[in-house]
Amino acid sequence: MNLRRLLYPLLVIALALTAACGDDDGDNSSPSDTATGTARPTAPSNLPADFPEHFPLYEESSLEQSARFEDQALVLFLAPAGISEVADFYRGELASEPWTITSDNDSALGETITLSYRNELDGLRGTVTLSEPSPGLGTEVNIRVVGLPNIGMLATPVPTENAASETPSTGEAE
Repeated sequence: MNLRRLLYPLLVIALALTAACGDDDGDNSSPSDTATGTARPTAPSNLPADFPEHFPLYEESSLEQSARFEDQALVLFLAPAGISEVADFYRGELASEPWTITSDNDSALGETITLSYRNELDGLRGTVTLSEPSPGLGTEVNIRVVGLPNIGMLATPVPTENAASETPSTGEAE
């Protein structure tokens, strides 16, 4: 099985599980990003390496988790608004040049919305997946950016349930 296909779902699950635990240091500052006219929810140093500065981020969101591996960055934000409002923001921003929405999918009950996008200038692509865990508690914003400079395998450890039982093979007979 392709290692990338195995690691990505594990990383997404790990990000979702650890987001529930929280890691709020109380710093919800929002430096302005004049290039897009939107506010960035956190200082750029809290985002993964090479996360595009021009990527639209929902105002007043708090960064919950982030990871960077190979040519991808994954971030999980919590936006203080309902899923419809956050979806309208991303649909508007990602429909503006240089961004293009390549697909827009809502779940049957509107609990999850996934927007696939592409940047015409730098070739970045990825998804923005929105979910509302409980009405009135905000919207989880999962952003995946693909096409960044390749940094190799995992730069951030991904915990797995069976990590302790796995040992590298030395090629010797047991």
